[in-house]
Amino acid sequence: NAFVEGITRDIKLVDDVMFSQELIGRGIAIKPSSNKIVAPAEGTILMVFPTNHALGIQRENGIELLIHIGIDTVKLKGEGFKAFVQEGQHVRKGELLVEVNFDYVKQNGYQEDVLMVVTTPKETYSIEYPVYEKSVGQKDKVLTVTKL
Repeated sequence: NAFVEGITRDIKLVDDVMFSQELIGRGIAIKPSSNKIVAPAEGTILMVFPTNHALGIQRENGIELLIHIGIDTVKLKGEGFKAFVQEGQHVRKGELLVEVNFDYVKQNGYQEDVLMVVTTPKETYSIEYPVYEKSVGQKDKVLTVTKL
């Protein structure tokens, strides 16, 4: 489901080569309209970056997801980000992961796109993309990832 409320975007359009060229994995971007980043699915928190701008989740079926908040926001050194989860914690779909001060992110010159990427090897899953440039809420499906 949606990991943040906002407008869906093709990840290939984001201003970061690692994501736009899908070097980390295939995924989706959302231009956020909310400051709450939530779990897109049930799973276990694999890691939370010390700067709270990114985290990994492993679903029960083994699929691993990376949620990355903003572009180059690691440079903010955690300012404007508050994590509500920690490594090893089990989360339910829709559970609050991180709150973000997107005004602070923008004031410091960073883009606010929130990205979700499947980091599991591409050969092990199939993916269905949504309609882009569509407004989504927390209960809306944004990607369908199926383990092969």
